[in-house]
Amino acid sequence: MNARLRLERASGRSPLAGYAVTTFDVDAADRDLGTDVTDALGEFEVTWYAPEAASQAERKLRFSVTGPGLNEPAETTIGIPADPQVPASQTVTTVPIPFPGREGL
Repeated sequence: MNARLRLERASGRSPLAGYAVTTFDVDAADRDLGTDVTDALGEFEVTWYAPEAASQAERKLRFSVTGPGLNEPAETTIGIPADPQVPASQTVTTVPIPFPGREGL
């Protein structure tokens, strides 16, 4: 399975370009799915394995983000809808990232 995701600031919903995102599959014992860097639109792609019986269930993924304005990694966990019939290029899921003490920026 794969998903196209957009990293955004939690307040203001502005896209975050040039951030390193490491993804962990919470539903698979926190398996490290790798690190990607967001593009100019704040987007990145994640791929994971899901047995056919679970391939249409929501997948819980944890994201650890580093980049400009973050002194330490910011983390969030969200459920990603998984539908093998819909190509990742046709849908983008938002990943909101909090900026502690900087939400007004």
